[in-house]
Amino acid sequence: MTTAASSSGLKADLCWGCRRLREVAVTDEGGRTYCVSCAPAPAPSKAMILLDFLLSTVPFQVGDRVSCKTGAQIYDGIGHVVEVSFDPKDLASPVVPMFRVVMEEKAYPEMDDEAWYSEACMSLAGADG
Repeated sequence: MTTAASSSGLKADLCWGCRRLREVAVTDEGGRTYCVSCAPAPAPSKAMILLDFLLSTVPFQVGDRVSCKTGAQIYDGIGHVVEVSFDPKDLASPVVPMFRVVMEEKAYPEMDDEAWYSEACMSLAGADG
């Protein structure tokens, strides 16, 4: 799909969308011309589709109250998710996010105030714990 090069070089043609004689804003691969109002939106890239999928499948969101276990076995306590990361520096990957949780109710005093957990080590906690 190509767009018109300059405002001074715009030409009028039949718009494929509204069927009116309008200034051409876009010409598609088939040679069909469209005005600004009818120009089709560009198709999303594969990267954008993948990112949308990943973000829509994240099991926990910032603000969720969660129960956390180290290694999915040892109970650490209850806290709130404050960050979701897909960054390898946080031990995450592009398809397995990590969640930074600030602990509110610690199971033991040595527990850090915040920690990173994977989905397997967390579950939603009710309002009363």
